[in-house]
Amino acid sequence: MKSTSMINEKFEFKCVQCGECCRAGFKVTIKKEDVKLWKELEKSEILEHLKLDPECISLKEFNYHMDKDGSAVMKSKMLTNSNNLNVKLNNLVDFIHKKHDYQGSGSYPLDYFTIIPNMRNNPILIPKSYEIILEGMKLGLNYIINLDSRGFCPFLKLNSCIIHEFKPFDCKRFPFGYNGNLRNDNYFLALCKGLKRKNSNEL
Repeated sequence: MKSTSMINEKFEFKCVQCGECCRAGFKVTIKKEDVKLWKELEKSEILEHLKLDPECISLKEFNYHMDKDGSAVMKSKMLTNSNNLNVKLNNLVDFIHKKHDYQGSGSYPLDYFTIIPNMRNNPILIPKSYEIILEGMKLGLNYIINLDSRGFCPFLKLNSCIIHEFKPFDCKRFPFGYNGNLRNDNYFLALCKGLKRKNSNEL
């Protein structure tokens, strides 16, 4: 398998497939380009390990609160076009119900409700197809890798990523952030065996 190599001003990185990042419990958000590639390659085995990100359907995200009957009610009546927003919310809930399979709650409870009536504690909502993910993204939904009960990536087998050649963009850029820098130098240096600080004489 081809290794991933990256470099910035202070650090150099070459993936040695140690699996440490896969065991760290990071949230991996799926990009549209990831979905299109997996769809093109007919990687249906990846689809079953993707889920709707519970945070993107939290009541807080939509400025709603839970009413006594378990339904979502807008927090601020001062918002304009509130009726239209409620219609959009109902359509979104309907889309989630019809196009996703509910598989219970995840291992790590979340302390907020979702826009799905009476649903909380990290719901596992698996999209039924890659087309549905792309449709959901157009509606503003996010999708992530569904970690296993240990908080490990499900694609980690025998300390190696079984989808390394076509892993998500978030994984490809690891351990660097979107700006090309490390989010926490000491943490990632300790975690990642393929990350090294460049020789100070080269800086």
